[in-house]
Amino acid sequence: MKIIPSPSQKGLFLFVGDATRPVSELVWDADGAHTFQLAKHPSTSASLTVLHFNDLHGRLRDFSRIARRINELRARPNTTLLTLSAGDDMVGTPFDELLGSQNPAYQLYSAVGLDACALGNHDFDYGTEALAKGIQMDANFPVLSANLKNSENLKGLYSPAVLYVKNGIRIGIIGLSTQAQIRYPLHSHLEITDPVPVAQNLVAAIRPICDVLIILSHLGYSKKARLVASPEVGDVELAEALPAGSVDLIVGGHSHNALNENGLHTENIVNEIPIVQAGGFGEHIGEVEVEIGKKGVSLISTSLKKTETLAPDDAFEEAELKPLISDVEKIENTTLGKVANNPQLGVDAAKQQFALGELALANFITKGITSQLKKNGYKIDFSTIDSSSMVSGVPFGGDLTFSDWFKVMPFADTVRIYQITGQELKDLLKDNALRMSRAENGEKERGFLQFGK
Repeated sequence: MKIIPSPSQKGLFLFVGDATRPVSELVWDADGAHTFQLAKHPSTSASLTVLHFNDLHGRLRDFSRIARRINELRARPNTTLLTLSAGDDMVGTPFDELLGSQNPAYQLYSAVGLDACALGNHDFDYGTEALAKGIQMDANFPVLSANLKNSENLKGLYSPAVLYVKNGIRIGIIGLSTQAQIRYPLHSHLEITDPVPVAQNLVAAIRPICDVLIILSHLGYSKKARLVASPEVGDVELAEALPAGSVDLIVGGHSHNALNENGLHTENIVNEIPIVQAGGFGEHIGEVEVEIGKKGVSLISTSLKKTETLAPDDAFEEAELKPLISDVEKIENTTLGKVANNPQLGVDAAKQQFALGELALANFITKGITSQLKKNGYKIDFSTIDSSSMVSGVPFGGDLTFSDWFKVMPFADTVRIYQITGQELKDLLKDNALRMSRAENGEKERGFLQFGK
């Protein structure tokens, strides 16, 4: 695997090559060999602050608050700051409708000086061509995924890992993407491989040449957690599979866990590797204080801050956010139709009953899918949706705007058509009954299906 200096940013080195294969050696670009020295623990201690967020899903209206906190930390004396996003930066708001010509999230991240982001599953929802355009036009920072391969559209636009040199501190960052929910036809030969062997190979290769090693992960907290919605490995299992203490920090995403709200919890230190995550939808940002000395790396503190409690950056808002908001409001305010005066279509019903049984709004959606498919010549008997793809209801008894409907189904889901036998349908219904939310569970179950003819 080759390491080359970034052509646009001093102190940044990019890994180039297929990280899904064993990394037998690291080959330095000629220029890189002259500007980078093998890591040795500094003779005096140094500190690093890591600011992280994940799964904003296009919730960008409050990003000026995050920008202000980043600028405050960057201006703090004797502070080395690293800013990271753990993926799923878009898909979930009408900002997505701007994706044809621009990626608003990447624009704002670039404006504030983000250091790196990992690719999440929903970042692929509009296809690799749109993602490639967003990276090319708007991402002035490294986009990471070590276990992504076979994507021609994204070739040369992402890296498996990077090395930063910040104030003499050598920081390695490995990006990992979840295998869940991205195997759609529009992604062509796109493949996400098992992250564990990829991480094991890269950690062994990178650890000797950096002071601090971070995995920026969009795997989810744990495959055993019911709300991860992924059958693959999570951050807990990843940490268990790595040599003890070989990674200084896993910055996670995907499962929307608000971890360590009151400081680093012992259950989030797995195999001597701390795991952090900042919830989702931009509600929190996380901050980690790290000290690097002769004896290695020590995590001093972790915290979560509620974004709504942070003051906005007025200058950033005026220069960066207002033009985007102006564009998106034109889309949001478009009227689509009228909504019947039926509380069963409302927000409360959708949020409280989506996995309890038949739901009026779900019937409307599934019947609409069946109707439209039949109009287009498909012989369809019934349609079904996973209840968790419907995250809200509609304001009943009045006009329905594009913004109202986008809140109901914000994700770029793909319609798939299957042929199943009567026995398979019977088994599906039995399995669905077991997925119904129950009061004793204390949480909503993903995977409950709503049906409509």
